Amino acid sequence: MLLRLILISLLFGCSGDNPEEIIVLEGASLTVTAPARGTTTDKAKVTVEGMVSADTDADATVMINGQAHTVKSNQAFSIEVAVQQGMNIVETKLPEDTDHRDVRAVLSGEFKASDASSPENMGLKLSPDAFTMLAATASQTLAQTDLAAPLRAANPIVETGGGCFPFNASINLNDIVKDQVSFEFTPTNGGLDFVATMTNIVISGDIDHKIACISGNDNYTMTADTFVASGKISISKPGDIVVEMGAVTADFTEFNFQLDSTVLNLIANWFVDVEQQVKDGVVTALQDEMPAQIEAMISDVTSDLSFDLFGTPAALTLDIADLTFDATGGQIDTEVGFSASAAFEYFSTPNMVPPAFGSPEDGMAVALEDDIINRILAMGWNQGALSPTIDASNINVLNQLADSVSLEMLLPPIVDATDNTSLKVGDLIVTAHKDGKVAFSVAVHLTADVSADVNAGTLGLSIENIVHDFQILEFDKSLVSEHILTSLMESLDTLVSGNLDDMLSGVSLPSIAGMNVNTASVSGKDGFLVLGAQF
Repeated sequence: MLLRLILISLLFGCSGDNPEEIIVLEGASLTVTAPARGTTTDKAKVTVEGMVSADTDADATVMINGQAHTVKSNQAFSIEVAVQQGMNIVETKLPEDTDHRDVRAVLSGEFKASDASSPENMGLKLSPDAFTMLAATASQTLAQTDLAAPLRAANPIVETGGGCFPFNASINLNDIVKDQVSFEFTPTNGGLDFVATMTNIVISGDIDHKIACISGNDNYTMTADTFVASGKISISKPGDIVVEMGAVTADFTEFNFQLDSTVLNLIANWFVDVEQQVKDGVVTALQDEMPAQIEAMISDVTSDLSFDLFGTPAALTLDIADLTFDATGGQIDTEVGFSASAAFEYFSTPNMVPPAFGSPEDGMAVALEDDIINRILAMGWNQGALSPTIDASNINVLNQLADSVSLEMLLPPIVDATDNTSLKVGDLIVTAHKDGKVAFSVAVHLTADVSADVNAGTLGLSIENIVHDFQILEFDKSLVSEHILTSLMESLDTLVSGNLDDMLSGVSLPSIAGMNVNTASVSGKDGFLVLGAQF
């Protein structure tokens, strides 16, 4: 075969003053053996190994990610190339020859065990409108709360003392029935002012008494049109929510003490004192208990979350690290821990502090460190949930060529939120089967924009704008031609987008404090996915 040497002096970003010569060997072929597909590394370089086969032992040029390297034909070459943190695509080819081209992925960076103790970070930015929604959720929580439970445990709430003559009583509180409950939250410098209002309060209990040393027990009820408690929520140290109570007022208008009429006449002079003691005892007890109730309610916003992910039990633990409020809203920075029953490794980027992001006009913004999503994706990948077999009869572009299509991800997909938000998949092996034989096998690498999605009021993720590259690994010429296969791969979006959307639907985010999301957006900033949500 005719040997043709073309020497072209071009500069391809090499170090030094002398550029590599570009040598094109006619009829040459390329084989790449390393790095293996699905390679992960914590190094800044990988070694590309292979061979240029030709009819001569002359020098040849291989291009690796656009950089020219001179190698000896028919001899194995080994060339170190730099890789960046994240998903890298290593393209090795012969110059001016698209037929001899190898494309494979390398995931470079730090890899942590799934039980790594270092928490990730998440920040929530809430607008004043979001606090209105939180107040509505808080109202529902307080309406369902048994305020009497801790008071019953502390009974008696009042003891009059004084021995058995002329009168002694221990006053117990048994139940608190409330009609309407409403909360108001107002963000202010250094905290969150709140006002809790309950209407149509009915408090019931009993009184163990001794009158002239004669023991007895009788029931009582108290009613109030309104009960109002105010205060401020702040934070004293990471992980501790502090509720400081302000004024508590109650307009108790009716007091019923069910006593035998004879006994009633004997203690009538003490009625006023007992009535006041009951009122004071209830107000004091509620004032003492309200901070714990509100603290529990606010903690519920960032409570631990247990769920089934890709068929495996998992949990998120959220601890408040910082709480910043002013008149424009509030930002809550949390530390997020992740635990799962299955062991795996995940790609990790350096921990960052949630970025400062502007107050949303309404609703909230959530900044999720990309490691949170990458842990979840790595878990699904480890469990094999991201490598399904698909019935090809449901895919128009494939149903004539294959019976089934399997997707095998050799690397866990990652989300990159450095400047924007993108999903990156490397070495996705797409294999089609027809009549029990492999029709074709293709290595696919793709990048897609991550977008926000709303499903039944819950904020989730989906993909759009897929950009892909591929390499045909093998194909059966009796089942499919290379031309048809190349055309098929050009329309790859149809094949993989549905599966990738299904994959990301597995990482739907829980609603915040029970609030339903109506519309959402997503962007990337400093390693965080910043999701905007309107209610």
